[in-house]
Amino acid sequence: MGATGWQTAAMRRLLVAVLLALAAGQAAALTWFLVAQWYENGNQMCKYSNGTVLNVGIRLCPLSIED
Repeated sequence: MGATGWQTAAMRRLLVAVLLALAAGQAAALTWFLVAQWYENGNQMCKYSNGTVLNVGIRLCPLSIED
């Protein structure tokens, strides 16, 4: 027995909802957290969990950054 038109549309909507939920989960996984900070030549340096090192000058290090 084949799917009716409304069943096919409902399956498409469900698939789109699942894909959007997965995409939102991927976006959340791209947040990196501060793991170290130090001063170098008068500048505040910040290291994050993905290995990124930022020179923020005289400002405070952000607790997290996004990719």
